[in-house]
Amino acid sequence: MFIYIMGRPHSGSTILDIVLGNSSAVESVGELVSGLGRETTGDTCACGATIVDCPYWQAVRTAFAAAAPFAWEVARDRSVRHAHVRNLPRTLGARGSAADLRFLGEASSCFARAIATVAGKPHVLDSSKEPTRGIMLLRFCPDARVIHLVRDPRRAVASHYWRFYAYGGYFKFLRRKYHARSMLVPFMFVAAASWTLGNLICELGRRFAPARVVRVRYEDLCAQPAAELRRIGQALDVPLDDLIDKLERGEPMPIGHNIGGNEIRSDGRVAFRPEKGKAHDLPRWLELLTFAACWPLMLAYGYRLRPLEQPVSRPEPG
Repeated sequence: MFIYIMGRPHSGSTILDIVLGNSSAVESVGELVSGLGRETTGDTCACGATIVDCPYWQAVRTAFAAAAPFAWEVARDRSVRHAHVRNLPRTLGARGSAADLRFLGEASSCFARAIATVAGKPHVLDSSKEPTRGIMLLRFCPDARVIHLVRDPRRAVASHYWRFYAYGGYFKFLRRKYHARSMLVPFMFVAAASWTLGNLICELGRRFAPARVVRVRYEDLCAQPAAELRRIGQALDVPLDDLIDKLERGEPMPIGHNIGGNEIRSDGRVAFRPEKGKAHDLPRWLELLTFAACWPLMLAYGYRLRPLEQPVSRPEPG
């Protein structure tokens, strides 16, 4: 089975990916699409080797070549290009017989089978988050299941805010990176508004195959990890009992051969610490701006319109 995490940036997808990858039933590989998009630029796997030189990914490419009816490079490049939001209208409106999208669905299944063969696990997890790709999988990849991951937009915007200061005016949007200290307010408004728009697109995609989508709130995963993982396992029909046992014992989670995604993937192993998601402050003006851009969906997802808890730290201008 191909399992895909769909949602918005800074929603906790990397940690959910790593946690699920510690199950004996699920192999997590990080952000497959964005990671493979940097395969030829020297980007590294979580193991420290470049993706091209990593023995794990070399074995995946070999398994893919042995079974797929098309070249790895063609499947990789077309998958990376398609995931961009500019292809959303085409993906939503295409007929079921659309050859290009049927190719992408088959390519995704081939990626999953090659990774599963190398990992020795039956299910493969991709945490790329791109809604366009999630909708394609729901429409054209029958063996795919989707986790729609949501998080309180104020926490997501706080992460954008912290990165803006930590990296000298840094902001990433639509695959482009910007460094402009004078653009704090516009950038933060875009971050908040895109949370609403992106999740609305995810909800639209859910309508194509509601039985194959499970919505997960990051806050619920933090508050009751065992119960939430059990619910995810039941929704996907994937056994996660061994993972739940590890989590309840507080065992560190080894990180596999993840590509793309948050920089924590290079840490080797991580402990699931929900309090880390509350480590950054959000100024009152920015909290109000986020309310203004996000309140309808916040209410729909069960987020109360009340001030955030007191933060642990505040980012300082760098």
